[in-house]
Amino acid sequence: MPLAQLEQITLHYVTLDQPRPIGARREEVVMVHGLGANLGFWYLRIAPMLSAYARVTLFDLRGHGLSEMPRSGYGVDRLAADMRELLDHLGIGSAHLVAHSFGGSVAAHFACLHPDRVKSLTLVDTRMRSLQPNLRLRDWAHWPRYRDLMRENGFVFDEDGGEFGIQLFNQMARLRVHEPDRADRLGAMMPSPFSGKNGKRSAMRWLELIERTTALDEFGRAGDVPTDRLPSLRMPIVGLYGEYSQALETARELSRLCEHADIRILPRAGHFFPLHMPEKVVEPVARLLDASWLPQPTAAPAWMHGTVTGLAEPVLLKKT
Repeated sequence: MPLAQLEQITLHYVTLDQPRPIGARREEVVMVHGLGANLGFWYLRIAPMLSAYARVTLFDLRGHGLSEMPRSGYGVDRLAADMRELLDHLGIGSAHLVAHSFGGSVAAHFACLHPDRVKSLTLVDTRMRSLQPNLRLRDWAHWPRYRDLMRENGFVFDEDGGEFGIQLFNQMARLRVHEPDRADRLGAMMPSPFSGKNGKRSAMRWLELIERTTALDEFGRAGDVPTDRLPSLRMPIVGLYGEYSQALETARELSRLCEHADIRILPRAGHFFPLHMPEKVVEPVARLLDASWLPQPTAAPAWMHGTVTGLAEPVLLKKT
């Protein structure tokens, strides 16, 4: 269990690295998970696939997984500082960053502060509060599809509340701990960090985090992405968003602010699409890496050619 004892925190991390041909350049990929999850979000499927192209480093954010859980320090700015300290500790000068959900805000904040250390930035269904301050159920176009399902499982939501995701995580975590059978049935229809074999452990960790620390107060207010710096970023930026995402407003704003960003909307995909569509993350990231020494596939998947043929393909957000 590799632990990095940093200046302010002890973080759990894992590195995946496959042998390279002599003389081949080794690229670095650093992956950041979202709230309630841990490095296992990437570990089973996506990280091993990317390790054919680069050395891949995964880590648990503070308060998550096997990392230390101090009472405070959960703002985006502090979490980005944790990541900087970890990269320094591991001797990683620069890397391609791949991040999901809240982890995308951490990675984007890091990129704005240390652009020379980021070779590319891939944001996977990331909502940035500085671009999308409110996340209300009433504003989510697909909420009617899930309303009855939520009510049947005893969930009660404030449809005008500003942090739907946090409300959902809290209730799903308690369901996983106290009523696992119902949680399994719900998880089959609505994936979460608390689904699967290790879901109960993640749920218990989340409940400990929100009950014993100041994390809930900090997640939404401390040091979000400095959006005034986003237009100055020059590294390749890829944004992958699900058709059913609650963060599409962020995708549109990101497309407007970063003119060179490649922002794609993936059909029939929700917030946790990397769990069952890993190739949708691996393929664009692999193209950002220098993998010329690898055997090339005979044909790239159709969705990567930039054409849109109805709902079978992702929609590229065009500039107007």
